[in-house]
This record gives sequence, structure tokens and C-alpha cells, in this order.
Amino acid sequence: MKRMNHSFSLAQTYLLATGVAAAGSMLMLCLISLFLAAADIPSGAVPTLSLVSIVTGAFLGGFFAARRVEERGLLTGLIVGAALLVLFLAIGLFVGPVTPALLTKGIAILLGASLGGVFGVNRRRRIRH
Repeated sequence: MKRMNHSFSLAQTYLLATGVAAAGSMLMLCLISLFLAAADIPSGAVPTLSLVSIVTGAFLGGFFAARRVEERGLLTGLIVGAALLVLFLAIGLFVGPVTPALLTKGIAILLGASLGGVFGVNRRRRIRH
């Protein structure tokens, strides 16, 4: 079992990665909103674009956590995805009702973060001379 070579504990790494995922999602939402304001996009595309932004943020969070933990990328990504899902559910309960589409978004968040974790663990480190 590899040891983390950072001063962060595992819980701190997962919390930080969840923050990275949330920030990445918000940044993507901002970029997509700028794109929607500049282009004539049908309103039916908005839910799909928001899902893409959330999955992108989840991927970034899983990737970040897996790069820090350096092992078990799928599990690391799932943990970050689950934390992000709980965060979005908590926020969503204040905004509006829970819909069946939330299940699809939840699965997409978990898959995106897991994929990010797998990519993060399998990415080669740069050799510095």
C-alpha cells in the first residue's frame, strides 16, 4: 500500500477534492452560461449542458483526489462523487423538489468522478531532473 506523500490526511484530501469538483462544476456552468448568452441555443439543451458541467466537475474532483492518494482510483473517485452528490442534493432540497431526473444525474456524477479517479491513478508522473 502506498503512502500519501502529502501533509493532508485522507479525509482532508477527499474534502478538498469535493471542493475542486464543486468549483469545477460552477466554472463550467459559468462558461456554458456565457456560451448560451452569445449563441442561440434551444432551451431544451440547457439540462443536458448543465449535466455536462456537473460531470466535468466530478471528473476533475476524482482526478485530483486520485493524483493525491495514488491508489484505488475507482474507489477514490466514487467517494468524491458521492460527497459531491450529497452536496448537490443538500443544495437542491432548498431550491426545489427532488425529481426522477436526479437519479440519472446522480449516476452520471458517480460515473464521472470514478472515471476521473481511474485516469488520475493511471496517469504517469513527470520525471524531474
